[in-house]
Amino acid sequence: MRDWELARAKQPLLPIPPLDWQTMHFVKKAEYAGEHRLLLTFEDGGERLVGLEPHLDGPIFEPLKDPAYFKNFRVNEDLDTVVWENGADFSPDFLYEIGQPVSEATRAADR
Repeated sequence: MRDWELARAKQPLLPIPPLDWQTMHFVKKAEYAGEHRLLLTFEDGGERLVGLEPHLDGPIFEPLKDPAYFKNFRVNEDLDTVVWENGADFSPDFLYEIGQPVSEATRAADR
């Protein structure tokens, strides 16, 4: 209501802060990590282990339930995410959100 009062008094309005575009993520690199999981590297350099098995619902994702088909993904640089031949993809922000951060120590322990 403060802006309305300022406008009625013919005073300058309060500035609107800019949107934070830094929260948009995109996938730079993807590796198969077994059992419907992907190890993804994002634009911020962070790595996240993403388990997709619980999210393979609906006709577009049905083929991905086959592990052999699931392994055949690629990073689409136009969409900034992983895609499969049948057109299936996931929002990079969704992948970032559900992914578990991977540290260097975790990677070293897995070797």
